[in-house]
Amino acid sequence: MEDIVLLFTFIIMGIGGWFLMRRVDHFINMNQKRVYTITKPSYVILTDDLSDEEILEEVRRFKEENESVRICLYDNSSNDPSSKN
Repeated sequence: MEDIVLLFTFIIMGIGGWFLMRRVDHFINMNQKRVYTITKPSYVILTDDLSDEEILEEVRRFKEENESVRICLYDNSSNDPSSKN
């Protein structure tokens, strides 16, 4: 009899824990979405494996999402502007 009570107790605790974790997971996902929408990336890196149309589309999308946009282009194979000589 004690085994049955113990079994039902564990089953009830497992089901309760499962529902609790679903609610916690939903709460974390909602907060993560809110944080992501608040902190949009302030830069975009376009590599040479993209086509010209894809690069243009990314630049347009970035301009629509951000108010003030500056574009800085440099050739990584020659002189890196961020490196110090």
